[in-house]
Amino acid sequence: MRKNCAVLGLGRFGEAVVRTLVDMHQDVLAVDVDEERVNELVDVATQTLIADTRDEEVLRRLNIDTFDYVIVGIGNNMEASILTTLLAKEQGAKKVIAKAETADHDEWVPTRLCSPNGTWAGASPVNSCRTIF
Repeated sequence: MRKNCAVLGLGRFGEAVVRTLVDMHQDVLAVDVDEERVNELVDVATQTLIADTRDEEVLRRLNIDTFDYVIVGIGNNMEASILTTLLAKEQGAKKVIAKAETADHDEWVPTRLCSPNGTWAGASPVNSCRTIF
């Protein structure tokens, strides 16, 4: 069954998740604040958007609550990752999965895909996505 996914944060991990989900025939919205990262995926993802996901209004306009999965791939900015994750959950996202970079980050991220202490520690985006779907 085709799922509707939003990937927020398009670093190496987020980009790999987007590509994997597209290969798995899922609908994918790819979002990042960095225009270059978004442009790299414009011909891959179903939709792309340059936006700051720390902005509550951005997530509201995206109708984040309509996505089957919201994957937060922001790893280099713990504040942005935590805020984006909490805002997505607050706005009713059905399933929020976030990447945690450090043990401290892992403590604050309520739902995680890849974390230093979790069961999926060190999991590749490809294996992580296959586990979910």
